[in-house]
Amino acid sequence: KDVSNQSSDEVVSKIRGEIGTDVKINVVHKDAKQPTEIKITRGEIKIPTIDTEKKDGVFIIHLYNFSAESPELFKNALNDFVNTKYKYLIIDLRGNPGGYLEAAVNMASYFLKDGQVVVSEKQGKGEVVVNHRSTGIVGLPAGIKIVVLVDGGSASASEILSGALKDQGVAKIVGTKSFGKG
Repeated sequence: KDVSNQSSDEVVSKIRGEIGTDVKINVVHKDAKQPTEIKITRGEIKIPTIDTEKKDGVFIIHLYNFSAESPELFKNALNDFVNTKYKYLIIDLRGNPGGYLEAAVNMASYFLKDGQVVVSEKQGKGEVVVNHRSTGIVGLPAGIKIVVLVDGGSASASEILSGALKDQGVAKIVGTKSFGKG
């Protein structure tokens, strides 16, 4: 079936099915004259919440989403960073679609002083502005340099965390324009 005029949700619903069963997809690659058949065995895709790496004196935290478990995992990653005695930290939020606002506020609290605004929220015209503020969680050494990586797939809570760290002068943002939701 030709799905070129269907939404991605419609296409995904056709591909999804019972785990362990196969689906065949015909793909026409750019500049190809004939389609290529690809057989995929359906399965559960498990995306990690966080992982870390050390590279040339730089500690990198790759954060893939802002789930309920993200703040605890982020805290553990920051503890690992502190134990390295490195002075450079990269928080990689590229491709991170966001998640829970509370998780972003919690994570920002490791970098911001108590009471600093992480994000301001207004639900509609005439509504009161709600400021979500840092709780000032301490523990990071002074003098560290922080860079946050973003791209077009960084949205929502990713933009809140990166924006708060940039606005409060804690980190530099590097990458391409983010999604624009947060």
